[in-house]
Amino acid sequence: MDLSVVVLRCRCHVCCGCVPTAPFGRLLSSSPSGDRIDADLVIFATGWRRSLPFLGPELQAAVVRDGNFQLYCHILPPTEPRLGFVGYASSTACQLTSEISAHWLSQGFRGELALPTADAMQAEIGRVRAWSSEVLPARPQGYLLGPFLSHHIDELVADMGLRTRRASNLMTEYLAPFVPARYAGLAAERRRNRR
Repeated sequence: MDLSVVVLRCRCHVCCGCVPTAPFGRLLSSSPSGDRIDADLVIFATGWRRSLPFLGPELQAAVVRDGNFQLYCHILPPTEPRLGFVGYASSTACQLTSEISAHWLSQGFRGELALPTADAMQAEIGRVRAWSSEVLPARPQGYLLGPFLSHHIDELVADMGLRTRRASNLMTEYLAPFVPARYAGLAAERRRNRR
């Protein structure tokens, strides 16, 4: 169901505000006056700037270090497993990257991902940042996936326990253009895997 339909049916409350500092729980400060609402899901539509003024200092420190985002798989801060970011892995197919990331994050929030420890996630973030600085020196922050988009998506899809081979034959899989239509049935596959 589209978000607009959910909002129109009053099954969802949309507000603008900030998140409390710590611990990150089910409460969302929804206004400057400090009103709080019980939230099952918080979507941060943050725009194009990579900054987090809506997070308190403790959460910002958990997410950003030395001006760089510390996000496992470009999505999850290791020390805040109930906080995730979709859209922070820049690519030539941002909508696809964001959709696959949202599926991955959803599966993680459902407890259906085997995630490494916070220390192992942090080590992987460091490894990816070092690799990115070497391979893509113009983008040392590690946001840009560039020509490695398909590898990143394959890793997320594999983490979800879904098939990474999406085309009908190997030639198409590896030599044809990489198109979002390959992932059209991802939500249905996830539902089938839950049964």
